[in-house]
Amino acid sequence: MKPFWQTAVCRFPSTGHAVLGARLVDFRFLEGQDGMSLHLKVRWTLTPLSAPRPWHMCGGCGRARAFSFSGKARLNANSQRLDAWLIYKCTSCNATWNLPVFERSPVKSVPPALLEAMEANLSAPLMALACNAGRLRQHSARIDPPEGVHIVSQVLQNARFCEDAELSLVNTSGCHVRLDRLLGAALGVPRSALQGYMQEGRLEVWPDTRKVLSRPARDGQTIMLRQMPEEVRGRLAQEAAVPA
Repeated sequence: MKPFWQTAVCRFPSTGHAVLGARLVDFRFLEGQDGMSLHLKVRWTLTPLSAPRPWHMCGGCGRARAFSFSGKARLNANSQRLDAWLIYKCTSCNATWNLPVFERSPVKSVPPALLEAMEANLSAPLMALACNAGRLRQHSARIDPPEGVHIVSQVLQNARFCEDAELSLVNTSGCHVRLDRLLGAALGVPRSALQGYMQEGRLEVWPDTRKVLSRPARDGQTIMLRQMPEEVRGRLAQEAAVPA
């Protein structure tokens, strides 16, 4: 049976920002000899719906404004050296501002994949550059976080009658979203209920830190949900259901 795609849209309760889930459901799962597994494993890969918005002095407005990433880059060659920028636009007047990616770099020192991305305006690599918090902080004292998260959910191990689920997070794009907000919106569970599940030992997060639910979701985190309530089990079972 081939994998198939499911798409769903959730919204953060407090902000209304969308969480778009494009779910790749793979039924080549691991099962016991009886055809059943008691453990559901899912991987969530997070990517931002938009890039962070740095504030910069706008020449058109004459004051500091938030700038949004245009999705395009500019590359300039000077002899054997290259300069590259990401192009941003003022959210008020559309004036442009160029964020440096590298300057006066020897051609041979630039990775070919990066050079190709800059030349062809490849969306995924450029978005990853635009989400580089370290680079943004070098050029802007104030940065508005991105609005909304795109979730690609892949079932790694299916369980048709599961009570427990293990979620692994891939967040290499640096999405800045609170873990409880992410889980609450994607699973349809109030954030207060998630806190209750943690106190009861039904929700565990590794690596665990103080107030982990109120901190940003991190790449490599693992979330274990035990004895899932019916509404959560229904959400996850929808991803693992075999179509008629």
